[in-house]
Amino acid sequence: MYSVEWTADIYFEAAKEHLATAEFLFDRGAEIQSQDGYADNRYFYAHYWAGIAIECMLRAYQKRMNSTEWDGRHDLMKLYRDAFGTIVPDIRKEEISSALTDVMRRWHSSDRYSTSEGLRRYLYARRFDTGAKGGELKKNARILVNAARSIVGLGGKKWQYL
Repeated sequence: MYSVEWTADIYFEAAKEHLATAEFLFDRGAEIQSQDGYADNRYFYAHYWAGIAIECMLRAYQKRMNSTEWDGRHDLMKLYRDAFGTIVPDIRKEEISSALTDVMRRWHSSDRYSTSEGLRRYLYARRFDTGAKGGELKKNARILVNAARSIVGLGGKKWQYL
């Protein structure tokens, strides 16, 4: 077994890598929309990796600014408040807060144990499928990927100044 020291830089690089994965999967899902089932799987994984990208960026800032130990919880609001929230410019606070709220309502670290159908049922039960007409996974994946672009993008721009 190996051991990794989870540094701020590792979380930062992971956030960028996971965002790229989410974007790739989302784009590929759109390309093959007509093939049964495969697009849904890609949207499901785009949804999941976008959430992971956001969590990694929040953890990167928490580690860099507070040097706190990882507690194993996936509380995005706590991670945001601990450090990342302090670097958000006033002009973008509403945008970033709204994006984070969208993510917290739709994404959970336990999504990794689910299926596309399980996520679809979760979204339906919470009425996040409204107006999607068969494309609820695509619609919600787009929301998460866009949120990840905002949060990871802002984190990337501010990183060099800390």
